[in-house]
Amino acid sequence: MKRRGKVNIRQMAAGAVFGLLVLAGVFPEGALAVPGSGEIHEIISTRSYGYPADVLERLSPENIDSMDEQELNTVLTSGDRYASYISAASFRKKGRVRCIPFPRSPADEAGIYYGDILLAVDGYDITGSTLDETAARIRGVKDTAVTLTVLNSFGGTEDLEMSRDIRNYPEVVKTGKNPVIIKIFRFSPGTEKLLRREIVDLVADSLIDDIGDTDEPDKTDNGGAVKTAGREKKSGHEKRVFIDLRGNTGGMLEQGALSAALMLPKDAVLYRIKDRSGVRDIRNKKDGVSTSLKLIVMQDHLTASAAEMMTVALKNGTGARTYGELSAGKSRVQEVFRLKDGSYLKITVGELINPEDNTPWEGKGLEPDATTKFRDEAGTGENKEKDADDE
Repeated sequence: MKRRGKVNIRQMAAGAVFGLLVLAGVFPEGALAVPGSGEIHEIISTRSYGYPADVLERLSPENIDSMDEQELNTVLTSGDRYASYISAASFRKKGRVRCIPFPRSPADEAGIYYGDILLAVDGYDITGSTLDETAARIRGVKDTAVTLTVLNSFGGTEDLEMSRDIRNYPEVVKTGKNPVIIKIFRFSPGTEKLLRREIVDLVADSLIDDIGDTDEPDKTDNGGAVKTAGREKKSGHEKRVFIDLRGNTGGMLEQGALSAALMLPKDAVLYRIKDRSGVRDIRNKKDGVSTSLKLIVMQDHLTASAAEMMTVALKNGTGARTYGELSAGKSRVQEVFRLKDGSYLKITVGELINPEDNTPWEGKGLEPDATTKFRDEAGTGENKEKDADDE
């Protein structure tokens, strides 16, 4: 197994900075009294979703005034496991760091596998380190060596010496011809635009054989739909497209919805959400760039949140088939509020619901139509199954 070469590491969790996915929670430090108790209470009272009455009682302004950061987080998470309070002075993120290499990247070529867990950098144990501290240890002068110690999916520990390099990778990568695989790593600002570009190119390519001899040039309307002589052209054959959401832990809900809309017809449900104001459907306002692609969605145990929402939307709206593993099971939606003193409060404000059976998938996940175990290399964008001997 080749395990050496140049490696670029990129952070794919909130605050994406260097190529590693942090899956653990937020553990703020500090024992000072929490400021802004009235502001915190107001936000929780008017915007939170699903808090039990007894927990809300404990989050009165008077009670919050008597809490330090750790105590407040203990109460917050007792009613909402995704909630957290992070003061301006003690913003720290700690957790298990999981590697997701980009396709054909130096990391991919070196043999870093999807799911490898980073343990140490140049022999320094990163347990308890902040993301910034870990990033600083990984970064360095181009072409200098760095050794990463990882725990692989088979339970073994490896020391991997690599050369530092500087490369940029998009959030969306298209590979293959037929079938085409479109890998979406995460829903960040601009993901929809990148995906739109790939689908427009894909549709244009698929139409070449169907156009024949024509004097009319291809055109693209303002919405990005491929048109000829004022009408949308559709390929005479269905093109199989794999939407690879393995390892996609979510991100921005809006970007997930806009991305799904590119492949859905007008009025299709992008997502159904339940919050303090009730249940409502968010629908597609117009036909997507292409609504005739034969879609197969690839998912695994890390596919979560906005990625699960996209899976549900494509399955219900286009009849897309799903392939892979039971998804992560995160349908609750959080919002981050910046408080006047510069601290942050994150709480659950609603829950996504599958329109097909009108139930959420929180804690249950989404069952694929066809189940398979993938080798831990979803970041490659290739469809490879895990051998039975590898279990």
